[in-house]
Order: sequence, then structure tokens, then C-alpha cells
Amino acid sequence: MAVRARRLAARSPRYEHDLTSVLLLLAQRQVEAGRPDDALATLAEAVQVCRRRADGESARFEPNLAAALRSRSLLHAELGRWEHALSAAEQAVDLYRRLMPGDPERFEPRYANALDQFGICLSECDRLEEAVPVAERAVRIVRRLSAGSPDERLPDLARCVQNLGALLIDARRFEEGLHATEEAIRLRRRLDRDEPGRYETVLADLLRNRDLCLTTWTRHVAEQAAPDEVVLGPYPLCDACKQVNGGLVAVRHRQVHVRAHGKESCVDQGLAGIMAGLWAVCDTTTCCEDEDGRAYVAPVAGQAFAAEEFLAGLGIRVENEGGALYFALPSSAGSYRMDSDARP
Repeated sequence: MAVRARRLAARSPRYEHDLTSVLLLLAQRQVEAGRPDDALATLAEAVQVCRRRADGESARFEPNLAAALRSRSLLHAELGRWEHALSAAEQAVDLYRRLMPGDPERFEPRYANALDQFGICLSECDRLEEAVPVAERAVRIVRRLSAGSPDERLPDLARCVQNLGALLIDARRFEEGLHATEEAIRLRRRLDRDEPGRYETVLADLLRNRDLCLTTWTRHVAEQAAPDEVVLGPYPLCDACKQVNGGLVAVRHRQVHVRAHGKESCVDQGLAGIMAGLWAVCDTTTCCEDEDGRAYVAPVAGQAFAAEEFLAGLGIRVENEGGALYFALPSSAGSYRMDSDARP
């Protein structure tokens, strides 16, 4: 096909646009066949033709030029040639920015994807301060586009949020980076339900990034703590709870201070609603959510049955392990309330 397209283009310039489209498809197939250097050469040919013709027919040739440049950036990045990847990504962003006002429905998603790639390249070229706002803009655009077509845009949103999370963590903006990484995990899991196993490696990387962020952030918080203070994670207890927890000042999950049925305590955010109701039927010694949608509650001795009945009434299936009740958190747990006064 490419040979025929080249012959036609050699006979008449009117076929050169078709040639560039064919070259883009050929490069994609060469990548799929594991021939990145051949694909780069094919893309270079497409870029050369598009540049030559874009001065006189920009509306016709610039879309293919932008696509070829973004593809070159992705390929150079895969090969670790970050300066080349950065140059191509920046040019693609400039082109899509110029094309976007004329046809936003077509070009705004491509502009956002080009921005996402540009942010990665900036970071890899030690320009992290510039990379973060670029990645944030990409996420804002894709999030807005996703509101209108969530299923179609979900893969783009998951990728952009994941990349933003990594950049924020690198920039030591731990809470924002962790929030973005957790969102990316949720999005990838939604995608994995539709295509089981496809995102297994990506999810494993995200989980490692989340644990690394928590560990690094916790270490940072611990460095600021007094010698007699115990730091188990980056999220602080409220001042009142710090005074009654044996020196514990920060834990692994976001905290909410809950008052209900004559009891009060800081609890993990995901358990706040459940604990507010559970205290109506039993006392507890401890509770905790983990990072994968599970949790446990430890009722005081002799009150586990009452706690199990209460949780069953919420539709929560419980496993009793040595007196501690383990269960999967329902998605609506945070919104459950029963005669409570919860505050962050």
C-alpha cells in the first residue's frame, strides 16, 4: 500500500495527503511488529511531506503532521531518547492548540493526550516544575470531556490521572499525588472489570507507587515529629485524640473525628459512617480500613455478635477472625449516618 501511495504522490501532489495517511498507518503496524526504528523512519517521511505542504494547505496537512509528531514522541520515549521525545511532543502540542478552535470535538482530546505526553517528557528531561502544570491541564481537559462520554474517555482519564499522580509524588506534593494515584487505581479497576487481566501490570505499578508515596510521606512526617510521638502514616489525628492515644499522632488513612451515642474518636474516613452507627450496639477497641476496599472492626469482648448483626443489616458480609470482624467496605459507607456528629 505504501509503495503504491508513493508512486501516486510522485505523479501528482494531490495524492500526497493520502500518502501521509498511509505512512501513519504503516508506522503503527511497524511498531506492532516490534520495528520501532523502521517506524521512526516512516514517520520522518510523513513529517517531511506534511511540513512541505502545510505552508500552503495547513488545514489539510497539519492534522497528520501533529499525529506524526506525537507518534514520534511516543516512540522516542520508549527508546529512552527523551530530548527527541520532548521536541516532538512540544511541536505536537503547539499544532493541536492551533487546530483546536476550528474543530474542538475532533482536536481537543488529541490536544489533551499530547499535553499528557509533553508533561512526561518535561519530567524526564529534569523540568519537573514545568511538567506538573502541563499534566494538570491535561487532566482537567480529559475530566471535562469524560463528563459527556465517560466510557469512551475512561482510558484516557485513567492514564492522565496516573501520570499526574507520579509527577506530583516526584514533586513531593505527597497528598495530591496520593489522591491522584488512588483515583487512577479506581479507574484502572473499572477498566479491568470490562477487560480482565489487561491492566494487571499497570495496577501493580500503581499499587507500588501508592505504597512508596505513603512510605516516603510518612518518613517525612516522622522527621518533623517530636521524639515521643508515634507516626504510623502521614494523616494526623485531631488534637484531642492525640492526647489519649499513647503518643500516636498520625496514621495511614485520612481521619474523621466521629461523635455518636456517647462515644467519640478519630477513625479512618472510609469507616466514619459505619462506626457512627455501630457504636449504638457495641463498644470497639480498634478499627481500620486498608487500601483495597476492605476493613476490620474489633468489638470489645462479648459484643461481636451484636456488631455482626448490625453490619449484616447494612448488607455487609463479615468474617470473624479471632474476634476482629473483617469485611469489604460498601461504596456508600462514607455517607452512612446515625445520630452522629462527624468532622474532619
